[in-house]
Amino acid sequence: MKKDAVIIFDNKTYLLGIAFGAKIIETSGELCFNTATTGYQEILTDPSYAKQIITFSFPHIGNVGCNTEDNETLEKTISSGAIFRELPTISSNFRATENLETFMQKRGILAICNVDTRKIIEDIRNGKISKCIISRDINNIPSLLAKINSVPSSKGLNLASESSCVKAYKYSNGTHKIAVIDYGTKENILRILKERGIEVHVFPFNAKFEEIASIKPQGILLSNGPGDPSATLPYTQETIIRIMEARIPLFGICLGHQLLSLTVGCKVEKLEQGHRGTNHPVFNYQTKTVEITTQNHGFACIEQNIPKHIEITHRSLFDGIIEGIKLRSNQQIILQNTNIYTGYAASVQYHPESSGGPHDSLYLFDEFIAQVQKS
Repeated sequence: MKKDAVIIFDNKTYLLGIAFGAKIIETSGELCFNTATTGYQEILTDPSYAKQIITFSFPHIGNVGCNTEDNETLEKTISSGAIFRELPTISSNFRATENLETFMQKRGILAICNVDTRKIIEDIRNGKISKCIISRDINNIPSLLAKINSVPSSKGLNLASESSCVKAYKYSNGTHKIAVIDYGTKENILRILKERGIEVHVFPFNAKFEEIASIKPQGILLSNGPGDPSATLPYTQETIIRIMEARIPLFGICLGHQLLSLTVGCKVEKLEQGHRGTNHPVFNYQTKTVEITTQNHGFACIEQNIPKHIEITHRSLFDGIIEGIKLRSNQQIILQNTNIYTGYAASVQYHPESSGGPHDSLYLFDEFIAQVQKS
């Protein structure tokens, strides 16, 4: 096929390829890559990829089509684009209801195919490129090269405001009540809570404690989401502190983990190399076992001046970064001039809802719910 698209990188290089998906002329974003061999539908609809272009390391994307059950969102901001090595073929699977191109056209996702994804990922890993523009306008490459510097990175961006629900809603009925603060939550987090008989209420990213407390939750979950946690923190820090002050069991996932980490005095920084895939080994210090996890994050809690009231519970076996923390219970601490007697608060950097990916970490929901049932 004739090459009809170009990808421009922020080191002023470019590659020609074949356009696929949305009929838009151009898209741009921060570059990342995902090492998963399955679950491309879940990846493309994960709100945590807002303003990012996803490079898929697995060469055969689209061969099982798409369906109505595996979306992580239908309404929130999702990935800005994608990069595939091979042009997707005709899909064939008993669950498929549409092919990948139709799916991407409906959701406005533009991709470029027939490019060297191995080289792109190598350059991302080596810090040579971090942003890109994908365009169908292959006759206007000089102006695209001039435009690449204006593409923002995720650092400093509060993208939770674009990926959160606008107003609170009830998701499911159940015997125990959990509030989810939505920074860009994946649908499977809500599904898992529902399947476990939980009454789930979802609140916007900037919801005040009084609004959340009005439903009398027995537990509160801080969801995943996109962007820089330091930019989102001013909208949610007071609420998180009030939750801990009230000793309501608290559990954070991904961005929720980063926000909890910052609130309790840890330091969070942007990684040179983000973690994205369904094959990341994590060591659990409590069980002395290794979990194979689903991950999608570009920021992380770093091991520098960790407060004494924090226990490290999980660690990456790829690069050693912190993957989980727990607040030591029954301690007096001061957060933002507020005296707190600590209860249950824990979080993980990875995605225990495992969509798509291995189910090694689903137990974390059960541990959280067990704390909810005690409250």
